[in-house]
Amino acid sequence: MKLRSIICAMALVACFTATASADAIGIRFSGGELSTGAELNYQRNGGLFGSNRLEFGLSWDGSDHHSVIAGACVTQWHWNIAGGFNWYVGPGIAAGVYSIKPVKVAGHTVSDGKTELYVGIGGQIGIEFDFNALGAPLNLSVDTRPMVDVVRLDGFGLNSLLYLSLALRFTF
Repeated sequence: MKLRSIICAMALVACFTATASADAIGIRFSGGELSTGAELNYQRNGGLFGSNRLEFGLSWDGSDHHSVIAGACVTQWHWNIAGGFNWYVGPGIAAGVYSIKPVKVAGHTVSDGKTELYVGIGGQIGIEFDFNALGAPLNLSVDTRPMVDVVRLDGFGLNSLLYLSLALRFTF
């Protein structure tokens, strides 16, 4: 089941990047309350509101106790510091579905489980090194993407506050 999900997600990202003229694709390892730990991530030159770039992420995860699928979109302004070293900032949105499976102990239900939809707004700020400045088609970044959940079945909440993420992308 999990292999099928991975193959479907990779096919979806491959189709979208082929039509969206993405200039970087890779993986972003992240943390946060509702984080899956890693996301397929790509960046496209040209953004919204005069920004320089759009970043999209798709993540999924599962275990015996939970499953989650989520997506994020951030528009970024980025500035060069020196050589291939840059910093960036911008607003974004995130949405996902998080399911906690029922828990049984010795045949008795301890937790009924729940499914939670969330939609968040926030932003992203980070630093990156673009190895294209050295002739290698790679981009390495460290950032944070804090979001405030404005829609959440169990109420208002904070998602991913100040968790750092590491991304490695192939540029083309």
